[in-house]
Amino acid sequence: MAIFSFSVRRRLRALGWLALAALVVYLNFFSEAGVGRLSVSRHDMAIVERPFRAKEANQLNVVRGDIVKVINTKDAKWWFVELSGKTGYVPATYILPMRKKRRAPSAAHTGNAPPVPAVKHATAPREDNPEPPAVLLPVSPRQEKINFLAFSNSVDDAWKGVEKLHREKPLTVAENRSAAFVILNKFFNKNAIKFQQAPATTSPPAGWTHWPKVTVITPTCVLRRLWHHNLYMMFKNQDYPGEIELLVGDGKCHKASCGGKKNTNSGVEPDSHFTEVAKTDPRVQYFFVDPGATTKAMTLGRKRNFLVEKGSGDIVVHFDDDDFYSSEYVRVMVRRLLTKKLFFIKYSHWITYGETFGEDASGVFQRNPTVEWERQDGLGWGWSYVYNRSYAKAHPFSDDKDESEEKGFVTAFRNGELPDKLEVLPDHAALALRIVSWSCIRFTGNTNDKECAGRDKCTKLPHWVPQMLWGAQVAPYIKMWKATGLKNNAYG
Repeated sequence: MAIFSFSVRRRLRALGWLALAALVVYLNFFSEAGVGRLSVSRHDMAIVERPFRAKEANQLNVVRGDIVKVINTKDAKWWFVELSGKTGYVPATYILPMRKKRRAPSAAHTGNAPPVPAVKHATAPREDNPEPPAVLLPVSPRQEKINFLAFSNSVDDAWKGVEKLHREKPLTVAENRSAAFVILNKFFNKNAIKFQQAPATTSPPAGWTHWPKVTVITPTCVLRRLWHHNLYMMFKNQDYPGEIELLVGDGKCHKASCGGKKNTNSGVEPDSHFTEVAKTDPRVQYFFVDPGATTKAMTLGRKRNFLVEKGSGDIVVHFDDDDFYSSEYVRVMVRRLLTKKLFFIKYSHWITYGETFGEDASGVFQRNPTVEWERQDGLGWGWSYVYNRSYAKAHPFSDDKDESEEKGFVTAFRNGELPDKLEVLPDHAALALRIVSWSCIRFTGNTNDKECAGRDKCTKLPHWVPQMLWGAQVAPYIKMWKATGLKNNAYG
């Protein structure tokens, strides 16, 4: 019996080793066949751990936090995925199936992206793929919950998810902004509009050893001084890594009234706020451009040319005194101008905070603040202009214009003389807020309900968008808008 038992045990042990060897062969076979590093199934969702910039026609641009649908994993190094209706290859080591437990990035992630598999009609991949970006820390569990809101059935459900997270623990400024992007993308799901965070890099653009000096210019007038404090704080909040200066051109107003104050053009004195600021902050220059009771008010076009001439920066950025620009605005816009080797960039789409235009039963003008994603065709509206100062000196603004003063500046672009030096882009990074009001600000927005529906100029957004995107930074602007509006009043 003892001999028989030993023999049986020996045979079973031998069979066990054979089974183990067969299992290893089986796994190796399926790994080589393209099951993938985590055996992800087709149509599984995955989250992007590292940003990837496509260099070939069959690749796909993705940023960290994007949620993609996995279509094909037959190539172990490159996965074929779908994002917002677009498909392409992404390095398999850059994404992670969401149904798997997150792991920290490994040393293998620091290498170059692998060669892309051949695809019919696609350009053959280059062997000199750029060095991938630095390894990023894993997304926090709380951020994962925010990202999962993208799978909500509706915008309302996604919003309820945000409220639930906030009740568990108040959202930070960064988490609020991230949640706003998720819900905005949900809101515009059928419009193929993709909101995403702007790059946080502070290194100089490619080809530059340093960031060039930037001149921010703001033409204003005596009846708009209620915004001057906010203007300076917005300038101070900019995170631009290079040298930056603010030039303010103040003086008389062409408009008849603003905020209930009549523009008499007499007894005008320099602004005490910016006079003091210029003494304590060497980056600020304040110009009172048209003193004297008999002097005519300087036009907006002439003020812009005056400030461009007085500035010393290589790049000029426009700040309107009543609009809001986030702390990233100058850095991101200047980087894009330099990276693409352009002369001039501006926004084509942006978020607007303003009024619903119409009259109630008694004929009194209604002022109901609304938030819209607005489109503006053409090269007008200088509030988002960013350009080379040398170009502006050669193509100045129209000196005789107080409105549409950009006519002389954009002539070369409108005539098609510099087609590759201009970019008109949507503000998909939510870097600015256009504020529209009847009083003190001339009507420049398309926030009319009929205008929205009839001309496809704008789309209404949830009322919480500004606060979630910019938090305390934007609060003074919303407060000022509510405090200065007048009903049924000629605009300033």
